[in-house]
Amino acid sequence: MPDPEPLRDGNSEDARQAMLVFAPRILAREWVPLSGACGRVLATALIAGGDHPPFDAASMDGFAFAALGREQRLTVIGESRPGRPFGRAVARGEAVHISSGSVLPRGADTVLPRESAVIEGETLIGDSEMGAFVRRVGGDFSR
Repeated sequence: MPDPEPLRDGNSEDARQAMLVFAPRILAREWVPLSGACGRVLATALIAGGDHPPFDAASMDGFAFAALGREQRLTVIGESRPGRPFGRAVARGEAVHISSGSVLPRGADTVLPRESAVIEGETLIGDSEMGAFVRRVGGDFSR
């Protein structure tokens, strides 16, 4: 690589030419496997074909319910597992056992982590800040 000539009179065109000596040259577009793409620049915009996650999902194992902003007693009425979402909406006062990555049932907006839950007989006692431990649809990227 040639040494740039010293700048004359602080001319902006001289500065531009000096920078271009060290600027990388774009040769042509080429397809490379993802494993070989590190350190490269995209030739065109990358467009997402859909939202990720594609649904509101639990980010922890625990219990999905509608938060009221205070401790509440909840009746566990079922479960939502990966590939087997709970089949109906969750009403106030109800909760669904949920696995990490599972679809958040309709009506639920919050997940109480399993290790934070207190269970007395058939009743779950707990509270979690609204929206806690939920990955929202399109939260990583959207279409």
